[in-house]
Amino acid sequence: MKPTATQIDGALYFFAAVFSASQAAFGTDEAYRYVNPHVLFWIRALSGILGAGCLAVKMFRSGRATEVKP
Repeated sequence: MKPTATQIDGALYFFAAVFSASQAAFGTDEAYRYVNPHVLFWIRALSGILGAGCLAVKMFRSGRATEVKP
């Protein structure tokens, strides 16, 4: 079964929100207290990278939808 454009866009927004929320959760004082600093750094870095990537792909898809074809 091939996913529809709406399902792909929804998944991109969902994952962008999940990565943003995980960045916020791992940015708290409790996270610094309970998680190894090296692991915490990489979790926050990867969450930011993947969230930004999801948003970039979504914006690319949105821009192509409005593109005028000759």
